[in-house]
Amino acid sequence: MRISAIGRNVVLAVATAALLPAGGCNPPPPAQDLASGQAAFLDEERAAGIRAWSATHPDAYRAYLLGFASGDANEAVAWYTKSIELDSNREWTYYSRGLAYLQKKDYDAAIRDYDKAIELASKSAGAYRNRALARYQKGDYEGAIRDYDKVVELAPRSAEAWCNRGLAYSRKGALDQAIRDYDKAVELDAKSAAAYRNRGLARYQKGDYDGAIKDYDKVIELEAKNAEGWCNRALAYYRKGEHEKAIRDCDKALELGPNSAMAFYTRGVARYSLAQYEKAWQDVEAAQKLGMQVDAAFAASLRKAAGKGE
Repeated sequence: MRISAIGRNVVLAVATAALLPAGGCNPPPPAQDLASGQAAFLDEERAAGIRAWSATHPDAYRAYLLGFASGDANEAVAWYTKSIELDSNREWTYYSRGLAYLQKKDYDAAIRDYDKAIELASKSAGAYRNRALARYQKGDYEGAIRDYDKVVELAPRSAEAWCNRGLAYSRKGALDQAIRDYDKAVELDAKSAAAYRNRGLARYQKGDYDGAIKDYDKVIELEAKNAEGWCNRALAYYRKGEHEKAIRDCDKALELGPNSAMAFYTRGVARYSLAQYEKAWQDVEAAQKLGMQVDAAFAASLRKAAGKGE
């Protein structure tokens, strides 16, 4: 059953409004795992300080070392707490326990530890960075931005810091400021897929679909096997009305990630735009089975157009 062009346009307006469900293609939060965070933290100067400390406070050092070596966040917290009980004046112990709290998603405890680490070492870019992450995870984007301001002051060549501040600006809806930060991140690290990906999303949100496509071209060049890049470019192509290109990108996204609800849904909406109603129905149904919440009015109209009954 066909529907009129006017009716189809109304349905598509509903569909495009639903193309970006909450969390669907939003940038991921800044990442920091325990091992990489520790490695970045232990520069030569700090490592020398810890070695000297091992001679003056051997028991505190031993507890710290056991926490550092632990692969379990709860166990690490316990050992770092023991070290702090024996010597409460070492910023590295608060820093490391803060990382363990981040892994536990205990963001308030992490913030308290980084407050103390910064009190003891006010030029620790790592402590500001990790406190920013904890604040970001709590939804305190203003606080995260203030901390990232300090990080880029202390470590202006860190592409990660500029990119992460851009994420916080994006969450606030300050897209122009976010894009400027992503520009700087790309300038510092031309192979940062995260910076291109997040700038692509910010441009997409501003309606600059050509700019978004250029950024996703770069993401795909750098991470050709990442389904997300193909799916995001498909969304931009769809918004431009280039439905065939959107479908091809969704095909690739689903080849790489066969359980991508967003790729199924985007391909379904693109197929709907081309009056491929049966295929569109199959894609949207697959998206729903994978957990995608589809607008009820759009689903009903598509069902009717595909001849599936009321």
